[in-house]
Amino acid sequence: MNRQVSYVINGKPIPWTRPKSNGKHFFDSYSHEKLSWALNLEREHGDRFPFTKPIEIVITFFFTGRNEIQNKNEEYRPNRPNLDSLIKFVVDAAQDAGILKDDAIIVSLHARKTFSLMPRTEFTIREI
Repeated sequence: MNRQVSYVINGKPIPWTRPKSNGKHFFDSYSHEKLSWALNLEREHGDRFPFTKPIEIVITFFFTGRNEIQNKNEEYRPNRPNLDSLIKFVVDAAQDAGILKDDAIIVSLHARKTFSLMPRTEFTIREI
């Protein structure tokens, strides 16, 4: 039977960003958020073994904003942050939390940005 695990991280979805420089040193402006995500993911993952076989990931990023109130017919969020940056943050956090042995095992990926009154990131990892 193929293993499948779902995760929910409450709060505004966070995009991956390049390290920034103050002229002398490089720093990661989202290091605290990454640590918080990794700790939440570790807690949700519990004592399960990391995924090591080919996997599929399905991710939904839920954002708040004026559009979900003004236009309920608009399902998707076609503006920043970019979807690829959001995905990269989730994958990196999952690796840091020990959920994925390596991101090279991702063979299928489905992601979308949408609106909700409760901002969060939901994703499911399924062995193929």
